[in-house]
Amino acid sequence: MYIHVSSLFLVAWLCVLFLLFLDLLTPSSIILWLLLTNRYTCRPKYNQEVEYNGYYKGHGLKFQGITTPSGILYLYGPTEGRVADAEMLRESKVLEVMAAHPGFTKRIIIRGEVVTTKYFLYGDPAYPVLEHMQAPYKAPSRRCERIYNHKWSRVRIVIEQLFGEVTKLWESNNLKIQQKIFLSPVSMHYIVSVILTNIYTCIQGSNIVSRYFDTEDLVPDLDTYLQQQVEEE
Repeated sequence: MYIHVSSLFLVAWLCVLFLLFLDLLTPSSIILWLLLTNRYTCRPKYNQEVEYNGYYKGHGLKFQGITTPSGILYLYGPTEGRVADAEMLRESKVLEVMAAHPGFTKRIIIRGEVVTTKYFLYGDPAYPVLEHMQAPYKAPSRRCERIYNHKWSRVRIVIEQLFGEVTKLWESNNLKIQQKIFLSPVSMHYIVSVILTNIYTCIQGSNIVSRYFDTEDLVPDLDTYLQQQVEEE
């Protein structure tokens, strides 16, 4: 499920937020950004091959994060280090929820005709291009493709920095020697750190993402954010 902590994530509160800020964004149909983070751990005593990720060259747990222009971060995970990014996306069922909910479809008028388009989740090249999923061109050959990749790569840098804010505020998550699977609640440490980072964003009224999109007004106040957590539980 998506955590902070919510199994109704896209169906309830977030859908309301999306409808609020859709009109504030550029005409783009990309409204969500998907990133993956690998939280390194010590080599576990058991099931070492399950936690090992060949790409990151180490043992760890993986989280899949989604953020909106409001700068609030939502997590799916953890999963074992060896699980592929696309597999995590499939397991999370986010795209299924987006496909089923009418809030992720829009109608625009082009040359007097009503055309139905969709809102998208944007990820890195490891993710497939699907009904509600966009990714960079893997081998851009045309100028428009290169411009597209450049435009969204700049946005992704900002989104990646949001993950950096979590470990900047709660540096213990980067102390690999303390992250011991079977001996300490490694995944819960990171989940709680994300929740506290969201709370910090609510108190401050902005973070790097909301400032980039100039959407500070969409950051929920602390009471609203915490009340939502109570209702979902």
